[in-house]
Amino acid sequence: MRVGIEIDKKWCRGRKSKKKKIEYMCSAWDLTSLKQLIKLGLSHIKIPSACNNNQELLTYLFKNFSGYCHISLGMTTKLEEEEIFNPKTLSPGR
Repeated sequence: MRVGIEIDKKWCRGRKSKKKKIEYMCSAWDLTSLKQLIKLGLSHIKIPSACNNNQELLTYLFKNFSGYCHISLGMTTKLEEEEIFNPKTLSPGR
C-alpha cells in the first residue's frame, strides 16, 4: 500500500467483526490497489465514479473478484453506464 496516504494490511485485517457481522468496503483507485484489496480477502470492493470507465480495472475486477462490488456512477453519462455494464465486459455469472 502507498506510504503515508493509505492504511496498512495489518489494520485492514483487523477491521472485520464476524461476531457483530460487520465488514468494511474499500475503494480501488487503480489496478495495484485493486489487486491488494482482492488479496486481503475483502468481500466488498468499491470502484469510485472517477475510475468507473477504466476498462483495465473493471476487466480485472470482473475476472478476479467474486464478492460484492459497488461501482459508483455519480460522474457518468447514460452511455458510459451502458458501456460499463456491457455483457462483453462482464464475466459469466455477473
